[in-house]
Amino acid sequence: MVVVLTDATQLGVDQDARIAAQAEERGRAVILVVNKWDLVSDKDGEAKRLRDEAARHLQHVDFAPLLFVSALEGTRIHKILELAADLHDEASTRLGTPLLNDWVQAMQDEHPAPLFRGFPVRFSYAYQVAVQPVTVAIQCNRPSAINESYKRFLLNRFRERFKLRVPVRLVFREKSRSQPRGSGEA
Repeated sequence: MVVVLTDATQLGVDQDARIAAQAEERGRAVILVVNKWDLVSDKDGEAKRLRDEAARHLQHVDFAPLLFVSALEGTRIHKILELAADLHDEASTRLGTPLLNDWVQAMQDEHPAPLFRGFPVRFSYAYQVAVQPVTVAIQCNRPSAINESYKRFLLNRFRERFKLRVPVRLVFREKSRSQPRGSGEA
């Protein structure tokens, strides 16, 4: 778990973005905490501005929760630990294979992967291989053909579908080819 603490009066975007990106790369859940919320007069307007700024500059962790606190007044400080416990539970999520296969099929039907050299990429099977971070293997006919933008699309839809605010890994594996009939020894 990584808590990226920043100041409401001086958002340190570059350093925060590096720390958050490193945490995500290492599979750690991230909470973005904005302190000194007591100094902000237009809380609604500033909250929207900071959310927009975080979405722009912290794209690697745009799924991470953003929490506004005041250490001086003790406002919402207890929420940090509550949120950390919730994210720990999310990072430990185990999803059943039938549920994952339904999701993969829905994604393929709704928005198929781009063609590769004129041939379709077909997903055949999905299963969870790890937690912390949640890691799902997806078997398909052409794993190397899946580009980064489609991977991001799938990650975003996966988090949306399963309501996860933690790092997720999708691993694409080549579908194993079974031996052709009649090729076995007699």
